[in-house]
Amino acid sequence: MKTLFYSQLDEPTYEKLKKDIEIHRPERVVLFCETEWESRELNDDLANLFNKHNVHLVVTFGSYNHEFYNKYRKIFNSIEVVNWSTYWINWTLMCSSLLDFNKEYKNFKYPFICLNNKNHSHRCAIVDELTGLDLLNKGIVTWHRFPNQTPSNHRYTFKYYDDSIRLIGDDFVTKLDSFLIPPEYHESFLHVVGEATINVSMISEKTCLPILFKKPWVVMADQYFHQKLIDLGFELYDEIIDYSFDSEPDLTVRANLIAQNVKRISEQNLNDLYKLIEPKAIRNYNRYMAIVKSAKHVPPIIVERAKLVKAGCDDTTSTDHRYVHICNMAYINL
Repeated sequence: MKTLFYSQLDEPTYEKLKKDIEIHRPERVVLFCETEWESRELNDDLANLFNKHNVHLVVTFGSYNHEFYNKYRKIFNSIEVVNWSTYWINWTLMCSSLLDFNKEYKNFKYPFICLNNKNHSHRCAIVDELTGLDLLNKGIVTWHRFPNQTPSNHRYTFKYYDDSIRLIGDDFVTKLDSFLIPPEYHESFLHVVGEATINVSMISEKTCLPILFKKPWVVMADQYFHQKLIDLGFELYDEIIDYSFDSEPDLTVRANLIAQNVKRISEQNLNDLYKLIEPKAIRNYNRYMAIVKSAKHVPPIIVERAKLVKAGCDDTTSTDHRYVHICNMAYINL
């Protein structure tokens, strides 16, 4: 079967896809989009092109399956959506080769840290609720108000927060690198994570990093997000956190319940709390490494591509070499 492979990281244009299909006449096109939860490339124009040439599309996303993806299934005559939900578990570890995950935590300066890039509605909600409980200046909270530092009121109506820019000394604005860890990260006890999206379930580096650093976390994400972590074998820190918010469908209520947890933790002895949860944090780290080393978490299409890359196929791009590394970590014979 003639197959063409593309990575969303290489930003393939419609014009390039059209030209390649007309020249090579593939039966199948594989688009690797696992760094994202959606794809701007998958539009009506591309669907019409693929349908016209009877091309079967395989597309990967670094998320869980969700009805959101039905819109792609409706416009493409032949499509397979591969949800690689553990992709960021692998990718985060690959990007963390210079990080030290063996930190000792004895004296925390801050009860929590909440780092925010784009001003998505769920991040607006959690920062707003933290403000409402007078927690904003008790921990580390950043607010970049991306994209383009435009006001957030078109996304969310704040009740308490003034939507002002809040920065720390990590120069994130210019570097935009989640793997440049600021000192405040290690000086904070609880990591209040604003995940990538609430439109689908996606475990990104935002959740992966505190697991690797053996720190407690609570995540502002979609409904039942924490249950998915349980399903992967991670343990929740229910000794210190009430996770009943995980089943709450209302965004604002969910954010308030998370903030209530943060408030309760902020009033306790953080060093004692860490001693309480440290054994579980170590087990979660070990579970993380077990997932990385498990072949069952690598989709067959990724193994197929890794074998071609290792064999030196002509259409290899630099971004595809990560699949070889991921397969090697999972002890998959290429």
